Amino acid sequence: MKVTRNRIWIITISSLILFMLSVYKCNAQDGISFSVLQDVKLGLGMDKKHMNPNPTLDIIVNMNWEGKQYDYYYFTVQTQYERANLHDGYFSRYSVHGIWNLNTLILPKLKLGFGVGIGMIHRPNTGGLGSYSGTLDVSYPIAKKLSVIAKNEWVRRPDLITPKLGYNLALGLNYKF
Repeated sequence: MKVTRNRIWIITISSLILFMLSVYKCNAQDGISFSVLQDVKLGLGMDKKHMNPNPTLDIIVNMNWEGKQYDYYYFTVQTQYERANLHDGYFSRYSVHGIWNLNTLILPKLKLGFGVGIGMIHRPNTGGLGSYSGTLDVSYPIAKKLSVIAKNEWVRRPDLITPKLGYNLALGLNYKF
């Protein structure tokens, strides 16, 4: 039986939904949050170096499983999916991160998250390429369950002609269930 991209997509999404539902029922979590972000450089059309001169959609979707809150911090497991429509085809990245969140620092509601992750990058004609990343998330609540978030991420990009560790800045919103 031939495995197509659509089947892989359906299996992946189904697995993520089942995983999210099973984790949601566990009592070990303090909460689950969901965030949607847009890469700033691509969204503003400032990536002329890589021939993406027009505003380009690059959506990052995160699901965060937050652990028990301690005095000044808590830990999070974050799954991430990123999809961009670049000039030379699509870019997809699936990853999982372990994040240490500090949330009672100088500003009482400001939250800083430091983490590392591993993932897989898919591009046309490359298949899946292993990747790793480092993350610094900064968020601040604007409503009871809604926060604005800035995601600073350094991603190993083996899909490029010259592989490199690239920097991305994305802005978006985070909603806690």
